[in-house]
Amino acid sequence: MEAAQLQAKALFAAPRTSEGGICARTEAPELWVDFLYMMCPFLIRLGKLTGEQKYIDEAFRQYEIHVKYLVDPHVNLSRHAWCERPNHFPQSTLWARGNGWLIACSVDMLAMAPDHEKSAFVADTCRKALTAMRSFQDRSGFFHHILDDRYSKLEASAALMYAYAARMAVQQKIVGDDFIEGATRAWRVVAGSVQDNGAVPGVAVPPGGPGVPFGTTLFGQGFSCSRLTRFAVN
Repeated sequence: MEAAQLQAKALFAAPRTSEGGICARTEAPELWVDFLYMMCPFLIRLGKLTGEQKYIDEAFRQYEIHVKYLVDPHVNLSRHAWCERPNHFPQSTLWARGNGWLIACSVDMLAMAPDHEKSAFVADTCRKALTAMRSFQDRSGFFHHILDDRYSKLEASAALMYAYAARMAVQQKIVGDDFIEGATRAWRVVAGSVQDNGAVPGVAVPPGGPGVPFGTTLFGQGFSCSRLTRFAVN
């Protein structure tokens, strides 16, 4: 608990954008979609454990700010990063794993704090993103590393995140049962690619932008092993 509270203290003291978004790096006022997943579920859980509402409220506030600047309202999908000064998107593609972070963050937040006053916004954002992602799912069950670029490689971590978030969203009644088929295809195609030593191949390595090499990383291993055990059983 002491370590968790120290991490929360560091988050609250971190540089922010003019609207209060916690910056992902100290060098520039930037918001990153992957940081959303690392930050918001953690703050909600800490708030539940300590009974301090400020952590939970900050999690929903950060979600709202990040969505405002990162999610493209024309396609309901997120860009990777937004920089406030100068105002631009350092990585503007529709990064598959980045949108995986968004939808996984959404369902985890709603699982922990379904009655928060801003939970309806999270659910609506999640529904729109899942629906948009589904339209880009490859027949194999994978998603392309850049969602709307069919010439980019098929990527495993995004498929796993989609499988997890879609299944959770069905259970939470955010989306209908028709999402189960695509979630199952995503899970099965990655499960079928696992190597003999347990490694999940086909994952875009950091920093995850266009043109990065593919290999085995914690993003693939984590979502295949710990997060999806219940999915496989059910």
